[in-house]
Amino acid sequence: MHASRNIATVNDRLWMATGNNLQVGGDMASRTVRVHLDPNMPHPELRDQSGFGIPHLDQWITVPANQLTVLWHLLVLVLDWTRHGAPRITGVSMRQFTPWAQALGGFLAHHGIDGFLSNAAEVKGIDEDETRWRAFLTTWHERHGGRALTAADLRRDAEPTHIGSDIHDPWEGQFITTSAGRLPNPLQLGRLLTGQAGRWRGNHVLRAGKHERGNRAVFWVERHDT
Repeated sequence: MHASRNIATVNDRLWMATGNNLQVGGDMASRTVRVHLDPNMPHPELRDQSGFGIPHLDQWITVPANQLTVLWHLLVLVLDWTRHGAPRITGVSMRQFTPWAQALGGFLAHHGIDGFLSNAAEVKGIDEDETRWRAFLTTWHERHGGRALTAADLRRDAEPTHIGSDIHDPWEGQFITTSAGRLPNPLQLGRLLTGQAGRWRGNHVLRAGKHERGNRAVFWVERHDT
């Protein structure tokens, strides 16, 4: 028998990823802390590292003795924070990780490092899934208002039209696609829409219901301006 349940355990893992133009999707944006490094120069790999406190840090940190040095300094910082009552920051929310975020933000602020999670809006802005669905629902509402459509009707509306030798995309590339980048068939589209029903994408939300005739599902988009 399968079941979902909450458990409490020690959080001794930290997942990190590095790269250029990284994007996140789904709920990952609200679970992500983004760190942006700005070298303030066009070719940072060519920098003279003789002026660095620790030249070639990537190699230095692989030495066990140096790892112990870093850990020792980190523990000193933690002890100083706890000796002052382990202050936390308020007004920070991070889904299930809010206590962790408040503690880490307080630790950083105690040592004079402000701005923790101040770029949360930027992280949401690079949420590829959010961006795709927001554009899709926005275009849908512009084309059909709040009219209910079946998945088959909506899919037909995405069919390119031929004007002479030219092919015109009525959705201008904003129709939702499969993971392979193709237009979904009506069955695939229906599943995609069902999974998104009730989720807000900007000012738009997708709604689902039953067709007045038969057991087919219908979908429509509502817009709510704040």
